[in-house]
Amino acid sequence: MVSRIKSLLENLQLSPSAFADSIGVQRSSLSHILSGRNKPSLDFVIKVLHQYPEVDLYWLITGTNDLKQPQKTAETTSPASKEMIVQRTGNNDIERIVVLNTDGTFQTYNKSQ
Repeated sequence: MVSRIKSLLENLQLSPSAFADSIGVQRSSLSHILSGRNKPSLDFVIKVLHQYPEVDLYWLITGTNDLKQPQKTAETTSPASKEMIVQRTGNNDIERIVVLNTDGTFQTYNKSQ
């Protein structure tokens, strides 16, 4: 992930100090991440995505996809673009449904609801 954070800094044309200030983390924290001393926390990732929503979550974490998310259109924000995960019990009854939205949010529907 360190190499992707460095790529992001280059893409945004920001120094590490300016980037740290923009996402609200201490400069030393970013320095420790960039040097490999510390690994980025979930809070760090959330701050990056909150400040730079165009950055693709999957790219930042795993390196898959592209640096920037595709521009949202009516097609990508429609219900058809949602992914559903259905969890079944042993007797094949549906126990839980999770709907993953393209904006990274999700809803969970349990059988008891």
